[in-house]
Amino acid sequence: MAKQQKINGKDCKYYVDGAMWSCYDGKSFFCKNNSGVMEPLKIVKDSLGLKVVNGRWNKTIPVSLAVATCFVNKPAGRQMVVFNDGNPENCYYKNLSWAPYHYHQTTTATVDLAVVSSMCKVTSSGEVEVDGNPTYPLYYWKTPTGDYQIGDPFIYVNAGDGIHHQRVNIDDIMRDAGYVQGDDAQMNDPVILHRDGNWLNFATNNLEWCESTDPRYVAYKAGTLAEKQKKCKKLNPGKTVTSSLIS
Repeated sequence: MAKQQKINGKDCKYYVDGAMWSCYDGKSFFCKNNSGVMEPLKIVKDSLGLKVVNGRWNKTIPVSLAVATCFVNKPAGRQMVVFNDGNPENCYYKNLSWAPYHYHQTTTATVDLAVVSSMCKVTSSGEVEVDGNPTYPLYYWKTPTGDYQIGDPFIYVNAGDGIHHQRVNIDDIMRDAGYVQGDDAQMNDPVILHRDGNWLNFATNNLEWCESTDPRYVAYKAGTLAEKQKKCKKLNPGKTVTSSLIS
């Protein structure tokens, strides 16, 4: 059973993974500083606009996970946190429950636009909108040395502090929207396969969960690496393309 303590008049329980104290309302978190003084922690938004808090050692913890772990009985087996009212902003403990892990799936037959978070929306064809504006995927960026590095297609989103930006892969956005076909719950090492072999095609009917050892995925990754190498050479003319420039 989690340790309990009243902090600033609020009933809190200790969340071990973040070495912090969580209040049942999902609005207050506390952690001892290096001097042993209890301090409030700031709730921020992650790259997709979901509530997180940085516990001790700057470990990022989803607010819903911390509250559910401390205040909601968790059944045995692989479980995931669900919001009873469907609102990820509402992290009050009575709005949270545990459910058997079964990856959320949306199809073109049911929904053509998925709201991934308060900041991000995506269509079933893989078109992303951030803060109400269409956002087009990139797959390269300039390094401090002046070289261009190639990676999986991504968009830039606010890091949650209103100042910095960070990259979020389109595959991850399609995953969170439920646009990947199949279910990864029973897989050992689930990955996202682009069925047609095109790493830039994010349409829902082109994305499928499969094992990392699936021959189709192995072939897809090999083909994608070859394409990235070609594009990297074009972006860095006259330079030797090394593995450090491709991710």
